[in-house]
Amino acid sequence: MKTRNCKVLVIGAGPGGYVAAIRAGQLGMDTVIVEGQRAGGTCLIRGCIPSKALIHAAHSFHKLADHAKKGGHMGISIPGPAEIKMADTVAWKDGIVDRLNKGVEALLKNAGVELVNGWAEFQDAKTVKVGKGKDALLIQAENVILANGSIPIELPFMKYGEHVISSKEALSLEELPKRIAVVGGGYIGLELGITFRMLGSEVTIVEAMDSVLPIFDKELRRPLEIAVKKQKIAVHTKVFAKGIEENKDGSVDLLYTPKDAKEGTDPERLTVDKVLVTVGRRPMSAALAPTGVALDERGFVKVNNEVIFYDSITAGGGAAGTLGIGTRGIDSSLVRSHPNNSEIFPYDLNGVSLTKINTQHNMSSNALLNSSQDIDKYYLEIDRQDRASGDTILSFTSDNQVGGSGAVGTRNIQYNTIEPRVNVITPGEGTSISAQIRTTSGT
Repeated sequence: MKTRNCKVLVIGAGPGGYVAAIRAGQLGMDTVIVEGQRAGGTCLIRGCIPSKALIHAAHSFHKLADHAKKGGHMGISIPGPAEIKMADTVAWKDGIVDRLNKGVEALLKNAGVELVNGWAEFQDAKTVKVGKGKDALLIQAENVILANGSIPIELPFMKYGEHVISSKEALSLEELPKRIAVVGGGYIGLELGITFRMLGSEVTIVEAMDSVLPIFDKELRRPLEIAVKKQKIAVHTKVFAKGIEENKDGSVDLLYTPKDAKEGTDPERLTVDKVLVTVGRRPMSAALAPTGVALDERGFVKVNNEVIFYDSITAGGGAAGTLGIGTRGIDSSLVRSHPNNSEIFPYDLNGVSLTKINTQHNMSSNALLNSSQDIDKYYLEIDRQDRASGDTILSFTSDNQVGGSGAVGTRNIQYNTIEPRVNVITPGEGTSISAQIRTTSGT
């Protein structure tokens, strides 16, 4: 068995993981990222991006129907109705995904990050084993970032298979189902349901709550409810899905009952070709027991405001219970880019070391820099703690009078998610300055 030691180990190469790994690599840290499937995670490979590709194809197909009508549309006519070949559409979507996957791999490589393909099996809090037998790789790290993401929730009475599918399988169907039922009227179910409707499927949505998008304000729901009705998508609210029964012709009956139905009431039936279950996602945290991390009642990793839950171990994205979307994973990964926050500024400015600033506890320290040193070639790395706290402020105060004000000046700096760095400005030869970093939150 081979052994690999590193400064930073990232588990999961989705938006929460690869962004943190890239940033750590850019900061000069020896970084390894482990991914069990393909770099890019749910968002790029089997979620946000492929779904938007299919939505784009569905809109294009839907618009062609107007041009096929008698007289056409906008002076443009086509001789007959457009046809769609789902296998070709899926292949086109896969091409987009492949390019993004290769792009992420290239970004990791350019940042000096080592990508290891395989499933990480924790041996203890900071050691994982990837692979089996003599080819296994043991990775030991000083700091660990968990970005292992989440997967669709499977209903115990409707297991995934040929007829019951999750959003992942829905994005790879090579034959368009004539009839499809969507169990769960959240944003994922509605997005895919509307997409299949525009492609030509008969769509029915089954939701247990009083309305679709139940956690959103009614002012936001109303336009969508109108659009769903306009597209002739059937919606059944206040009903519970109970299971399926397979039919001899290859179709299935979805069984459901009203929430207020009396016990023993026969369920209603809806005959469809596919049942798409979109009732939420759960974290991939079952294998974290050896780390000793605390999980909440839903299995998400418990973290504080700095997404830290254990010494030198951080988590974010789907693993920590944030919204299961790529931008949220990226947002949390930026906090985790410096796994050991007490060493954010380990730089040597021509022999003059900058005092370390511990942002983990939101403390600031003064650092004396002598401008006689050639420090204008260096920069401070500013790590934000919470975007809600506002701008990070870098202020300079001088020990001699400058224009009678006694201060060189104060600069307000907007946090830059792409390249968060600020140049150190030298006020004058022989003048010592004090650099202090703090947030406007006042905490």
